[in-house]
Amino acid sequence: YFKSKEDILLARQDGGFRQSLRTAILNCSPDQSPFKAVRDCLLKLATIEETKDSIVVDRIMQSTPALSARKQARFIEIENTLFEAMIELWSNSSQVNDMSIISMVSIGLLRLALEDWRQNKAKQPIFYYLKLRFAGLEQLFDDCYRK
Repeated sequence: YFKSKEDILLARQDGGFRQSLRTAILNCSPDQSPFKAVRDCLLKLATIEETKDSIVVDRIMQSTPALSARKQARFIEIENTLFEAMIELWSNSSQVNDMSIISMVSIGLLRLALEDWRQNKAKQPIFYYLKLRFAGLEQLFDDCYRK
């Protein structure tokens, strides 16, 4: 049972993504770098989670300020789920602050990729835009270190 129509849309939009992300992270090797593990998991899930009606649901979620705000709150929940899974996997790590940054930036890239996907009317899959965003970030970091 849902309390409102908005709750139905939010449940449809999430579609178990947070749990899938948590499971994917926990199945990573702790020997892998957290950033690369998160990137690979998000790219894999972007391929799996996108459905034919994803663009319709996304447009509805953007149609009112209230729905849009609730959608943005979901991203914070996803970010927290990711961070908690990272802490669990890399429990011996002293890089808690780094993991916080990685989860925030990675979900930020997901948000930007979804915006690219929406603006381009889903001409390419979400995976395509997300891969471009991660590549852009990696290039930015490379450029900063060369200076």
